[in-house]
Amino acid sequence: MSDNRLFNQELKVTIIRTTLIAIMLLCCAPLIASTSALTYLQEVGNQTAGADTIGFLGAAIKEAKFIQQHASLAVQQTENLSLIKTHSRYIAAALEGRGMSAEPNIGLIKASRGIIRQVKLAAAATDAGPAVKVHSMHIATSATNTVALAVTMLKISRQIGATTSLATAASLASQLQDFADILLLGTDSNGDGKITWIKYEGGLMHCQKHLQLLRAQANF
Repeated sequence: MSDNRLFNQELKVTIIRTTLIAIMLLCCAPLIASTSALTYLQEVGNQTAGADTIGFLGAAIKEAKFIQQHASLAVQQTENLSLIKTHSRYIAAALEGRGMSAEPNIGLIKASRGIIRQVKLAAAATDAGPAVKVHSMHIATSATNTVALAVTMLKISRQIGATTSLATAASLASQLQDFADILLLGTDSNGDGKITWIKYEGGLMHCQKHLQLLRAQANF
């Protein structure tokens, strides 16, 4: 009987301990979740290690401006195929994140995909409020537009590298210049006189705009 009583007491202690641990975990869960959406969003916009301390969006914008610069220089080389190819290589490097780019080891495509990944994680977080969900969708859509355009630009850059025709290279360089502006500003694809975050329109500036709106509404 004494052994049975001892066993029962030990069982009761075990049950109590297990119950207390479960209660503690339940109580702590909201505190853990409350920082998750913010953590994901911080990697998009600023001071974390997501993209060399400037955030994925900062890295993408920096690369886009670098691309804009070299696209503008490329179209000025109307009689020099070699220089068009040189500037095209710089553009390709910035798109892919190779050594000659503004942000080596990340590049515009990878940075934009990082934006998409992080805002989707933020929107799916247990503590994500309506503002996070809405603006994250807007940011993700504009960043997706950017990725699609950047992939097209990479193909054009490679076509320039492969051609032996000055006229062909100059024509392709003109396309790169047009697309370089769209990377940042977006384009009015539906002809309604506005450029918004929607599919086929919004660019990186729309990502920035909606991140700023989210900062103001979600106070981060």
